[in-house]
Amino acid sequence: MTYLFQFSGFNTLHYVFFADVAYESVAQASNEITRCKWFPPVKIGTLSASVPTRGIVELFLGRVVAAEHGGLQQMSEQVE
Repeated sequence: MTYLFQFSGFNTLHYVFFADVAYESVAQASNEITRCKWFPPVKIGTLSASVPTRGIVELFLGRVVAAEHGGLQQMSEQVE
């Protein structure tokens, strides 16, 4: 798991991490929100999601291209 960035929501500071998981993995909440589910980031427009969640996904997707050209370490360095 790699730390990517912080995102300030309305009342919450979100810490965003990247984890490479198998496609068939099943999301399972522990101490997190129990409605946690996997979704393809490009589907964010079709989901009922908060403004901060949409912002986090938008920032993440904007960095994916950089990661594809220089690896995850470069992506982490760019957003810090």
